[in-house]
Amino acid sequence: YRLAPAHHFPAQFEDVYLVTKFFLQSKVLSQYGVDPGRVCVAGDSAGGNLAAAVAQQLSEDPEVQTKLKAQVLIYPALQALDLDLPSYRANAEKPLLPRALMVRFWSEYFSSEPALREAMAANRHVPPE
Repeated sequence: YRLAPAHHFPAQFEDVYLVTKFFLQSKVLSQYGVDPGRVCVAGDSAGGNLAAAVAQQLSEDPEVQTKLKAQVLIYPALQALDLDLPSYRANAEKPLLPRALMVRFWSEYFSSEPALREAMAANRHVPPE
């Protein structure tokens, strides 16, 4: 899929969704010898985010006849509404993925605007209501 920061949301979701929806067609599954009752999506980190979103959208798509058996989410990046939750605070200075890096990744996923990164860093990117 197209990557941020060159491409912003929803490009990544659209890419993954269209490919998954194409793959779930009976003729494609048959071509590759895939049992339609054993198909799942999986992803880690940003891929976990995409796998969760794709699974949710597929379940609501009336054009999709083959339903997913499962979704596997490995440390998925699912929550960007509140960047001051306990897990963000507790891991704010951890060496592998500090809060500042998560803020950067989330903001670049949505926009190239520096104002969004600043708002996310201050946890002012979502209205209280």
